[in-house]
Amino acid sequence: RLVGANKIIGVDINPACEEWGRKFGMTDFLNSKGMSREVVVAKIVELTDGGAVYTFDATGNTEVMRTALECCHRGWG
Repeated sequence: RLVGANKIIGVDINPACEEWGRKFGMTDFLNSKGMSREVVVAKIVELTDGGAVYTFDATGNTEVMRTALECCHRGWG
């Protein structure tokens, strides 16, 4: 938000993280528990009108890293 982001999407399998994320500026939350990578990517692409400009992973899990990359706008970065 401080640098002009108008949409900050949090993704977690724990719905309790939504409240915490909103305290720090998150605008949208996606509970990905039970969702396939393809569904998560499709939902993020839809929320961002074509893909995220930036994605960040805080888990270190390579599957999550791949999903974050696939959520990015094609042809950017």
